[in-house]
Amino acid sequence: MKLIIVGILLLASAIVIASTQTYQLYYIRELHSLGSNLLFVPLVCFVVIIYVIHDFVQISKGPNLVDNPHARHNEDHLLAAWSNQPATDSHYHQQGIWRQYLLGLLSFDIGFTVLGRKWRTRRWLEKKARSIPSPYACWAARCWLTQKSEPNFAKALEQLSLSVTREDPAAYGLLGFIYSCPDSPCYDCETAIRYFIHGANNQDWFSRLNLAYCYEHGIGIKEDSQKAQQFYQQVAEQNGQVAAAMRLSLIQQQDPNQLENAYYWAYITMVESERNDMVVAYRAALMNKLLPEQVVNLEEHAKPLLRLLALKRSNHIGSTSWQISQSLNR
Repeated sequence: MKLIIVGILLLASAIVIASTQTYQLYYIRELHSLGSNLLFVPLVCFVVIIYVIHDFVQISKGPNLVDNPHARHNEDHLLAAWSNQPATDSHYHQQGIWRQYLLGLLSFDIGFTVLGRKWRTRRWLEKKARSIPSPYACWAARCWLTQKSEPNFAKALEQLSLSVTREDPAAYGLLGFIYSCPDSPCYDCETAIRYFIHGANNQDWFSRLNLAYCYEHGIGIKEDSQKAQQFYQQVAEQNGQVAAAMRLSLIQQQDPNQLENAYYWAYITMVESERNDMVVAYRAALMNKLLPEQVVNLEEHAKPLLRLLALKRSNHIGSTSWQISQSLNR
């Protein structure tokens, strides 16, 4: 099919070039300026053909997927909401701000293409998933969940059923997310919790992040602040997720005995969020409650973790693009 499309494009280009030259031979005196302008037509056709050929070569090697630039916008929106509300307020889940942040974490950008690489990338992933479910089925499910229109839960579940049979930890986090969405046809918080717990026990960071949020707000499970902090800390230390560090700080700042820990995670959040204005103001408020020597010691204590997170980021370890590229190159 690909060869047929390329052949048609080449034939069309040849016809355009031939007609342009013929037009110029017969009418060059009368329409010299128009004929000169028509010389751009073959050039445009040539550029389009090069893009198409490059596209097919790239997709045959595997999708070139990168982190979605809109994820940072969703993160900033979430931090702004949290900065203006008490830590115990669960309205974020109801209003969808938390959900939009999670979708930002799941989404990935595919880049410019002439023939719509995103659609063909999903087809490519689905084809690979039939023979090698893990990890291709999870990435195909993410395509269905993060498409521009409404998430297609049915298609995502169809893909994830392939990964679950192979015990892919990432599949359980995605399944839990689907069952936890109020507009999902299979909305069931208790089932979502079971999937999150299974994924968390198998080191899946996305499951742990969601499970911590559910424990904090008592969504589908009994509220447990200690377990919420435990899972938030695991995600913040292992994956550098800003939301996990911020939630951990917001919980701890309510306890006067944990102000130092709250400042520690607020400082890490500020650095990792590239000094988000809301986080900077929140950190300054906590700093006023501590002694100067305490602040200095806490910031020094945070530097090893910040260096580790910077190293992971420079190597794309833990990021969407790194996980996908590693998966596709196995």
